[in-house]
Amino acid sequence: MNKQSIHSMTSFNIQEEYLEDAIPVIRNFVQQTQKESGCLYMDFFQSMDTASNVVFVSEFRCEEDYKVHDTSPWHQSIIEYLSDKLAGLPERTNLTKIC
Repeated sequence: MNKQSIHSMTSFNIQEEYLEDAIPVIRNFVQQTQKESGCLYMDFFQSMDTASNVVFVSEFRCEEDYKVHDTSPWHQSIIEYLSDKLAGLPERTNLTKIC
């Protein structure tokens, strides 16, 4: 198992009619994730140009910790909550640091 930290970026577009209600739910998800022992950070960003375009940026201590997060109840619940509120599919990129 990879012991390097895992950086993850997930970007998606929330349908505008759901945006206002979704932000507090997403904020709660971020706060839950930040409490995970393997989470080094998680932040949530909104595009300055298109408010409905949002991005999660996170870092986990190692691949194992990232997998724990990915299968956590709050991660599954946010996926379920957002499933019918997105305009298109999310784009997730997982990264490890080169230098």
